[in-house]
Amino acid sequence: LDVSGHGLQAALYSSALNHIIPALARLSRADGPAAFVRELSREFPMNEVTGQYFTIQYGILDLQEHVLRCTSAGHPGPLYLPRDGEPQLFAIAGPPAGVPELDEFEEISVSLAPGDRLLMFSDGLVEALDKRQEEFGAPRMIATLSHGQLPDAVRRMEDEVNRWCEPKKPPDDCTAFGFELAAG
Repeated sequence: LDVSGHGLQAALYSSALNHIIPALARLSRADGPAAFVRELSREFPMNEVTGQYFTIQYGILDLQEHVLRCTSAGHPGPLYLPRDGEPQLFAIAGPPAGVPELDEFEEISVSLAPGDRLLMFSDGLVEALDKRQEEFGAPRMIATLSHGQLPDAVRRMEDEVNRWCEPKKPPDDCTAFGFELAAG
C-alpha cells in the first residue's frame, strides 16, 4: 500500500487504510483479490480536492494448494522466482485505487512449488534514479534477486538501489515483501 503525497494527511490516510484493510479482507476472501481491491477503491475514492489516492498490491496465498492469487492497483506486478526456471515479472499494474471510472483490476494466479520465491515491491525500487536520471529498472532488480536466500537477496537489492542513487537517497518509498515456499 502506498498513499500519494507526504506529510500528515498522507500518513493519516495510510493509517486509516491499514486499519480497515485487514477487517475488510476477512469478509471478502471468497471473492478474490481483484474484487476486494475494486470494493476498496469504491469505498476510498480519490480526494478530488487534494488529488490524493493510493496504490496497492494485494494477494491471497492458499497454503493448502500453494497458489497465490494477486492483483495490483498502480503497483508493479509481482516478481516470481521459480527454483528451477527463469524469473517472471508479471505485468498486472492496474490503475491506482480510487478512480471510479477505472476500477477494473486484473487478477493473476501463480502455482508455487517448493523452493519457489515471490516478491511484491513498490515502484520506488525500479524507478530509483541515478545521477544521470536513469532508472534502476526491473532487469537490475531481477539480476540482484536471482541468487541466494531471499532475505540476503533483498538486503543486497537495498544496497544496490542505495548505491545506484548516490550521492542522494532514493526519492520514493522502496518497499519489498517476499517469501519462499518451504519444502515439504
